[in-house]
Amino acid sequence: MLWAALLVAALAPAAIAEQTVHLKMTAMRGSVEGVDPKVFDKGLADIRDAVRDLPYDTYHKVVASETRAPFQKETRFKIDKRYTLCVTPESEDEHHSVRMQLRIEERVPDKPDKTVNAIKTTITIVPGHKIKFHGLDMDPGKLVVVLAILD
Repeated sequence: MLWAALLVAALAPAAIAEQTVHLKMTAMRGSVEGVDPKVFDKGLADIRDAVRDLPYDTYHKVVASETRAPFQKETRFKIDKRYTLCVTPESEDEHHSVRMQLRIEERVPDKPDKTVNAIKTTITIVPGHKIKFHGLDMDPGKLVVVLAILD
């Protein structure tokens, strides 16, 4: 019986360390071009509701990516040469909402090895909902990032 308790205790940290959350990140360039109705590139249908209140009328897809992000480890989503989304899932509550550290790194112009945190925050995402960030420069327009838990 003692060996069973020791085995469970030894395996518990590994099981926690391997817990992941399935994330989808969609990055786009939002701009105001004076069109009505709003225009979305192909592949952006699933984010239309998430960005309906933003001031942009045109959305051009930059990248979309899915991954299983491990808890307590940083996962990086490369957006383009300038921006990278970095997420670190921290915990999951009884309703499966996930608390995570999030930051968008921005490469410093003319210094390819230097980055700064353009956005840095702690968020909680509820499964089935999307969270968005926007406003960083992405000529000609602004960067819009939508993050969602897929399951």
